[in-house]
Amino acid sequence: MKTLGEFSLSMGDKRISGSRNRSKKMWSLLSYLIMNRGSDISVNELFHAVWQDEGQDNPLGALKTLVFRVRRMLDGEGFPGQDLILCQKGGYMWNPQWELDVDAERFEGLCSNISSPPKGEARYIEECREAFLLYEGGFLAGLTEENWVAPMRTYYRSLYGKLVCSMSEHLMEESAYGQVEDICRKAADIDPLGKSFITT
Repeated sequence: MKTLGEFSLSMGDKRISGSRNRSKKMWSLLSYLIMNRGSDISVNELFHAVWQDEGQDNPLGALKTLVFRVRRMLDGEGFPGQDLILCQKGGYMWNPQWELDVDAERFEGLCSNISSPPKGEARYIEECREAFLLYEGGFLAGLTEENWVAPMRTYYRSLYGKLVCSMSEHLMEESAYGQVEDICRKAADIDPLGKSFITT
C-alpha cells in the first residue's frame, strides 16, 4: 500500500488508486481501516473518523452504506472486498489474514534505524537512500482535511526533514556536494514548505 504521496493499493497485477474520481469518504474509510489494522474498530470510532463533525440522521446506516460501496469498489477492481473488510463484534476491521506492506511503516522503520549510530557506512547510506526514495509526498495527500490524517502527516513530514538533514550532513562530510544539492532539490520539489528543514 502506498500512502506517501498518491494513495494506492496493489495486489499482484491489480491496482486501485486514490487519483480516481471517487468519494473521499471511501478512501478515508479504506485507509483508516488499513492503518488501524489488527484492531476491531467500533462503529462510533469509524463514523467519527470519516464524517468528523458532520451530522447524520442515521450514522449506522450511513456507515453500512459506505462500507458496502467500498467493498463494491474493491470487487470491481479485482480485489476480494467482502473478505478484506470484516464486520464483527459490532465494528469493522481489515482482515488480518491479508498481510500488507505499507510504505509509511517501512519509511518509519528505516528512519528509526538511521537515527541510531550507523551499523556500517554502506548499510547506513543504503537505508538512507531507501527511506528517501519512499517519501514521494505528504501522507495521504488527497485526504489532508481529515482530522485523523493531520497528525500522522505532520509526523512523517518531520521524519523526512530529519532524514534530509542527516543525509546532507553525512554527505557534506564526504564532500559530496553534488549529491547534497540533488537531495535538497528533490526535497524542495516534494515539499516546498519544507525549505526550512533543508536550510537548518
